[in-house]
Amino acid sequence: MGDTMRMKKIISAVMAVAVAVVMLACGSMDVFAAGGDPSANGTDLDSLAPAETMGLVITGNPLSGQKGFLGNIFYLTKAQIAGIKDSRSTSGYGTGSFWLGDTVYSSHDPHGTGHYHYTRVEGLDLRAMLSALGTDTAKVRSLYYSTSDNYPGTIADHVFSGRYYYPPGSSGQGGIRYPVIAMYKSETSSGTSVGTSLPAAPEKLAAGDEVFIFGQKTSDESNNCLFAKHVDAVILNIGSFTDRVTSGNITGILRVNDLMELGIYRTSYSYSDGTAVVTDHPEGVPLTAVISKMGLTSVMNSAGAARAAFISADGSEIRTVKKADAAKCFAAWGYSDGKTASSSQNTQFMLYMPGSVRDDTVLENFRTISFIDADGKVTGTSKNIRTIAKPSLVSAGKKSSGRAVVRWKKVSGAAGYQISCGSRKISAAGLSKTVSGLKKGKTYKVKVRAYKMIDGQKVYGKYSAIKKVKV
Repeated sequence: MGDTMRMKKIISAVMAVAVAVVMLACGSMDVFAAGGDPSANGTDLDSLAPAETMGLVITGNPLSGQKGFLGNIFYLTKAQIAGIKDSRSTSGYGTGSFWLGDTVYSSHDPHGTGHYHYTRVEGLDLRAMLSALGTDTAKVRSLYYSTSDNYPGTIADHVFSGRYYYPPGSSGQGGIRYPVIAMYKSETSSGTSVGTSLPAAPEKLAAGDEVFIFGQKTSDESNNCLFAKHVDAVILNIGSFTDRVTSGNITGILRVNDLMELGIYRTSYSYSDGTAVVTDHPEGVPLTAVISKMGLTSVMNSAGAARAAFISADGSEIRTVKKADAAKCFAAWGYSDGKTASSSQNTQFMLYMPGSVRDDTVLENFRTISFIDADGKVTGTSKNIRTIAKPSLVSAGKKSSGRAVVRWKKVSGAAGYQISCGSRKISAAGLSKTVSGLKKGKTYKVKVRAYKMIDGQKVYGKYSAIKKVKV
């Protein structure tokens, strides 16, 4: 027993010394707070699964939506939608009560001789929901909605006023009707509104079959064709709502609801802010999923694409990564831990990239993704993304037989320069270069361009104007 106790004490002493040694060693190296090592940024994305699945998202301006970098997103997951539907209650979601009990809506369609429809519904009252979120519905001039099977529609006027229920056989208004997302529904219809019976009690709709329904301005307004099944997104005042993700390689846009359809992912990225390591917990979707949804996978995989370039909404910020590192990037619409975005974040999107400092890791106000070649040309187009200015070529003249000297003005931020002389490309570090090996009597076209080093690769700007040199 005594030997055993002595051995335990010896082991404990050895472990204590080992811990002390590690702590002393850490004094001369980075010690990362909870969240981690910047070198691990984005390495988990290949295996990352969605934390939740989006059921309904509402966004736009004006909206006090609780979620997102700008606080203008409100969403319910599919699990929450199922819970609301089962309980016929919206309590417990931090937005007050916005459940609409058994209510009849009238509608009309113009097909053939026309039909009058009467629909009994229970579901989510959008006006009550927005009001509970602190949104002034009087400022909502249009309401765009879309579905999981890409059937969009718009109420272009009288969104929360001037729309009514018209009882069978009457042109008189039977009560105001606000837009609703029906979770329970039943319907009757006929070629005339006179004598049409009202439907039986509404029945529960299957998961994902929720229907967007709204009232009429007049008894014969053909609004029935605009009722949308499988509704999963609503955007307020879409005409003035410009937040989106675009690409320089192809046309088309994705809005936040399109990204959220891919799943609600949560991860973490760490970076140095100059004094300490900070860990952000963004909520969004891996960039590779965005690339796939935009139809950019084949562009990314093409031989001409060397890098991925990311541009801010105002075009003032450009970041590039090796195209292989696009798999470590994350398109975010908010934080998962309640963190407040900086005042310079004024769009819905932020991009996280593999990096060790904030400027390399975070691109605020992310808007555009393009795949480019080593010269900055956007793959599949004639456009170029230039990250550095072109130099001004001062002179290019003969120095002696078979040689010429080229001089240019300094470009701010340049890591070096490249001279094009005929078919040759010559690197230079300063502001002049003597080019040798030229053939006597031949005229050469000379131009120069600057480059930056990004992730260990040269990213070139535009060439200067051409000067001719006769040897």
